[in-house]
Amino acid sequence: MESDDQRGSEKSLARQDRSHDIIPLGDKGSLDLSSLPEEDRNELKKAFVQGQLALHEKMQELGIENEALDRRIGDMSRMVEEASSASASATITGAYNDKMGRTEVILGNTETAAKGKLDRTQKGQRDMTLVYVVIAAVAAVIITAILFGR
Repeated sequence: MESDDQRGSEKSLARQDRSHDIIPLGDKGSLDLSSLPEEDRNELKKAFVQGQLALHEKMQELGIENEALDRRIGDMSRMVEEASSASASATITGAYNDKMGRTEVILGNTETAAKGKLDRTQKGQRDMTLVYVVIAAVAAVIITAILFGR
């Protein structure tokens, strides 16, 4: 006959064994794999661990990018502060693309900075003015040739 201590130990061992078959899902609860065949449980556990590793890697990458952006903006802020201390005008702009998205920054002690709007080149976009002028000139030549019959 089994004693209470033995039954309690067996229940404790069963709970411990079962705890290895539970995958935590954060705020969403957990996933109990105990009803699955061992091969399936092991495959899901492996996939879970790989996902966790990928998540941690992504968090590190984003953290590094965030620190770099913070440093850039801090440097820009210090430059503007130094210019202001020297009674000089300064407008510093930057547009940064990273895995978190696009960040556009304008800092300074000028009217341009106060408006807070970046022009196309400050945003890192090509200035298409020359292309538009050439297209308009070519169109004007073609229209003139058509109207006056060469």
